[in-house]
Amino acid sequence: MDFQTSLQVLNVLAEALTVPHSLSEALEHLTKMTGELMETEQTVILLRDEERHELIVRTHDGIGGTHVRTGFPLEVPPRLKSILWNVRSLHQINWVESGIEAIGFPILVMPLRIRGERIGILITGKARQGTAGFDPIRRRLYALVGPLPPW
Repeated sequence: MDFQTSLQVLNVLAEALTVPHSLSEALEHLTKMTGELMETEQTVILLRDEERHELIVRTHDGIGGTHVRTGFPLEVPPRLKSILWNVRSLHQINWVESGIEAIGFPILVMPLRIRGERIGILITGKARQGTAGFDPIRRRLYALVGPLPPW
């Protein structure tokens, strides 16, 4: 990671930790911050609905269509849903027949936790043109987001 990129990452993280947010604003900010940090075009936060065994779209950026709608369950085939539901640590999914052409693979999936309990997942993918994908330093920074949400 070069000097310019390091400054950009520090700026994004400092803003996330110092600007006061409501829960809704914090999740929106986390979504956009993740795209900037990881140099990806698509990010989504899914919250777990344990009763219905569904992943509910809380916020998203860069993903269109009817499969990903804020406030509604994520509509994906059972195999991808099972993978997402069961993820327990940082996990890269290189490709799954998702039935959603708008999703750019590979994606990185990170569980979001509060007091050790999984409350949802943060997903980012579709590397921006001209980037090499998920470099090791950015992956490590991404892994820090899951257990330390900014709210």
